[in-house]
Amino acid sequence: MQSFGEMQSMATNIFSAYASVAASVMLYRSMVNDIIPEPVKAFFYSAFDRFFKSFFDRFFGKFSTHVTVVIDEQNGFTRNQIYDAAEIYLRTIINPEAERLKANKSSNQKNITLSIEKGQELTDSYNGFQLKWQFILVEPDGDKGRFQSEKKYFELTFEKQNKDTVLKDYLPFVLAKAKEMKENERAVKLYTRDCPFDNNDDDGGGNGGGYWGCVNLDHPVTFDKLAMDPNMKRTIIEDLDRFVRRKIITGKWGRPGREDTCCTGRRGQESRVWLQPLPTI
Repeated sequence: MQSFGEMQSMATNIFSAYASVAASVMLYRSMVNDIIPEPVKAFFYSAFDRFFKSFFDRFFGKFSTHVTVVIDEQNGFTRNQIYDAAEIYLRTIINPEAERLKANKSSNQKNITLSIEKGQELTDSYNGFQLKWQFILVEPDGDKGRFQSEKKYFELTFEKQNKDTVLKDYLPFVLAKAKEMKENERAVKLYTRDCPFDNNDDDGGGNGGGYWGCVNLDHPVTFDKLAMDPNMKRTIIEDLDRFVRRKIITGKWGRPGREDTCCTGRRGQESRVWLQPLPTI
């Protein structure tokens, strides 16, 4: 059995060796910082980072129980419908205790909407299992990114066993929910091409063939307040409902034409409902 003096001597030797190694490391680090240029160091750091990240992903990925689906903002040259739907749907599951949010409101929206900031996570539940959403924003890198645009995407993480349910049920549910929310927020608009300028007019005094424009129809009067025979009013509303529901407006129910009208009654009758002058129904 070693004596106390021998153990103390061994501890002293170990500490001396550690101090010597630490001093050598600090010296080499100082030399590297002074001799090797920054671009070279950045290259090696990036190479080592990619190597070890790839190694750990391959080794530990076999034992991972979760799947991450990346939903980019762009799908080639068009917008990704799933991204747009997720952006709308996630407003409904924002944690009320969140410390950082974004407030938005456009001219087409009736109310102020809230959305999450970059890096924030939201948890959702569907059919008894949990899903995690995370918003990622990659900004251009200084002067190198002058000709690059920022990249936005969502990461949706869930357990592997729920993959089929997420792809076949959950994501279609998100799309349908977002579509419903957009329909509820949609404002009634009036469109016109009777503008005092066109694309070729620099001074704003053109010939009236300018851009298409629109305004929200925020009229205080509703269709229910109009003085009209109740039976006639009900007939007009039913006719307009049929007009809106039909994807192809042909035959006896009418057809949208230059006057934006919807014909009512039997074919050949002169009864006609003008859609443009009608206030909000």
